[in-house]
Amino acid sequence: MLPLSLLPQPALPLSLSSDVPTKEFLLSLNAARPASAKFVVADLDDTHLFVDPAAVPALEAAVRARGDDLTYTAPSDPAA
Repeated sequence: MLPLSLLPQPALPLSLSSDVPTKEFLLSLNAARPASAKFVVADLDDTHLFVDPAAVPALEAAVRARGDDLTYTAPSDPAA
């Protein structure tokens, strides 16, 4: 039998704090995934979630892409 220190330890959920719209966006991403790929461990309150730490890089990328989609960029001046 392996000593306890050598047994694999489960990853602890990561506490995530955000504004309400971002939290709702993350919940919608979670709801769109199959049960085996869900990343929300617990919905704590209006601005806090516990998430699977392995999902954090993908969540950061999704939030960044969402911000880019919602940011206005002025058209470039073709005469310039």
